[in-house]
Amino acid sequence: MKRILVLFVCITAGFLTQCGSFHPAAQTAGQQGPPGPAGPAGPQGIQGPAGPVGPQGPTGPTGPQGAQGPTTGAVVAFAGVPDFGNSTLGPCTLDLGAGTIPCLTQPWTISQTGISGTTEYASGVSGLGGSGGLPTHVYAGPGGSGSITANSISNFSLANGAISFQTLLGAYSQGVFGLANGANQSNSIEFVVSGSNLTCKSISGGTATSVNVTSTLSNTNFNQYQILATSTGVRFYLNGSMVATITTNIPSTPLNVLFSTSSGGSAISVLTMGHTEFKQFVSL
Repeated sequence: MKRILVLFVCITAGFLTQCGSFHPAAQTAGQQGPPGPAGPAGPQGIQGPAGPVGPQGPTGPTGPQGAQGPTTGAVVAFAGVPDFGNSTLGPCTLDLGAGTIPCLTQPWTISQTGISGTTEYASGVSGLGGSGGLPTHVYAGPGGSGSITANSISNFSLANGAISFQTLLGAYSQGVFGLANGANQSNSIEFVVSGSNLTCKSISGGTATSVNVTSTLSNTNFNQYQILATSTGVRFYLNGSMVATITTNIPSTPLNVLFSTSSGGSAISVLTMGHTEFKQFVSL
């Protein structure tokens, strides 16, 4: 019995030794196996705080040069309703309560013959001094022949720059208006109205270049007339539209504003002036 037990123990010990259950080498790790596949991505984490502002970048290149500013300016000799005084009332005085003083001298020279005169409006009443921003008349006739011319004291020369003249005007029967050397129309740039007909002229030393304009003017309507003149050419405008261009016989004399009308006596001729401007453009 003892031999059988010893033999069993020996056999069992040999089997365990052979299988390595208690062998010291069984305690060392085996070779690392290959890595497994990547797992799925986890959820997005919360956004972190904003980082600090970076440094200022370099200055960009210089931009292109801006457009040239204006090189001309306008010298205004007159802007408003012409005030010729009232030739039918005699010398004008201002009543100041404690006495009277002469009216201010108007910047116009008036020459007239026969039956003619000037009439102004004040508060819409004809025959009273002071236009008050309302139209002024120059008239000739009826009942006898007559003529009247009003020319501004101030003047410009085309040698110093372009000249602009414009006026809101109604012509009843006939009239001449524009630019002249004093009252002398031998050197002038002018509109000529006769009934419903309009002619544009430039005259130098008595020699004229004329352009007849196709238009039908009304005796009862105001029209806007404008002259833009340089030493080499003139443009004429009627109610904002250019109606004539003249490049010959441009006067070289100083030029002022002129209004003129006349009558043979059988009918009245009237020029009614509203706002008028006279200026020159000069280099700055």
